[in-house]
Amino acid sequence: MTNRGDNPVQMQSSSPSQTGAYARYRLLSSLGGKLADAVGVVIAIKTLSPQDYGVIGAALGLMAVIGFINLMPEDILWRDLPKLRHRLAEHLSAYVWFWLVKFGAVAAVAAGFCLIYAHTRQSWTVAVFVFTIAMLLQLLSSSTLAEVPLFAGLRQQRGAAFVLGVRVMWLALLLPNFWLHSLRYYVVALAVYASVTAMISFWLLQHQLGVTRRCPPAQAWRLVRETALDFTVWWHLVGRARVFLLRGDLAILGGIGMSLAALGQYTVAISLVGFALVLPGVLENVAAVSFAHHPERRTHNLRRFLAAATGLAGVQFLGGLLCGRIALRLLHVADVENTFIIFLILLGGVSIFVLACPTLAYAICFRRMREVFGWVFLPAAVVFATAIWIAGKQWGVTGAAIAHAAVMAAAGIGTMVYVLLDRDATGTVELSAAEAESSFQE
Repeated sequence: MTNRGDNPVQMQSSSPSQTGAYARYRLLSSLGGKLADAVGVVIAIKTLSPQDYGVIGAALGLMAVIGFINLMPEDILWRDLPKLRHRLAEHLSAYVWFWLVKFGAVAAVAAGFCLIYAHTRQSWTVAVFVFTIAMLLQLLSSSTLAEVPLFAGLRQQRGAAFVLGVRVMWLALLLPNFWLHSLRYYVVALAVYASVTAMISFWLLQHQLGVTRRCPPAQAWRLVRETALDFTVWWHLVGRARVFLLRGDLAILGGIGMSLAALGQYTVAISLVGFALVLPGVLENVAAVSFAHHPERRTHNLRRFLAAATGLAGVQFLGGLLCGRIALRLLHVADVENTFIIFLILLGGVSIFVLACPTLAYAICFRRMREVFGWVFLPAAVVFATAIWIAGKQWGVTGAAIAHAAVMAAAGIGTMVYVLLDRDATGTVELSAAEAESSFQE
């Protein structure tokens, strides 16, 4: 295949100035995108009833569960784009083909879950809303098809403009709901946001990255299989396990028949706790870049980043303790005290997990991700699902929050113990800044 893009990706040498520019733009897009997403969550909480926001929470939880099959083979470009630059259009065409097949598979799984949900709730309306929101969230995932090659190809300016531009559009679409207070309008706004993001993504793929419209299925499957069995599948599973440990309980609690009001209350607490992972994500990014470019100083730098993570976790927990009630009142939460208790329990578990961020960055560079997933994150996900189901059935949302915090804390401690006690993988290749950054794609 020929690269038909007007401005084909050109990999540049990793000079200090280019690495610094990459880091600045990537951090800008990461922080700006997360901040915009956080503002979007706040707007949704303030403009929707607890029952309506419970529907959104059920959809988010559903996508956290389905995410285990939502493989993104394009992630391998973080590591291998320099080797694939002459065949980039061919690989991207295969990844687009796989995304289309995956969209159909996700739709089928989501439909099955929503059939169960409709039976549990005795409401087809709620089930249709959950299914629609889930599919629009899946449509939004098309953005990674363009975002990954842009950033991995050191075209960080265009990548940042894409990431931040669509987020600004999303916030603008949400503003009318301050007057409408409508779940239906929220879904319409999400549909516009997802559709425009997908159209821009495919335009960038075709006109900037040279993707052709046709890719033989046999060839596409071969390329996808090769990338998946190498690196992508294991890093994907680690990432999906992390998402499941943060939001998977929303789907489980919805499946066991928790009231929408209680689920909405729990979703507000989960959403607020999610903010506590923004700065640790940046710290993980900086640590990964440091380990990649200075492997000879990895022990010294690991100690520094662990100390920084400890301080950050403590400051964030103290901030949540002091400001949590104020935030909930500003969001007009009906039951502030109970929601605050749930929030504080969840924040405690997440704060301990934050301590593992530097060791996860270390694992990207010096550990086998297959073993990190198999020994730490797979058992944590199984225990998490079991604990949430039992605790939610027996003690409601408070019991679920305690189970959530306990498993999150155990996963963080387990990650640190495994990474710190295991030996560095032999034959480890020094990573680029782009590959190190792949830890933030989840």
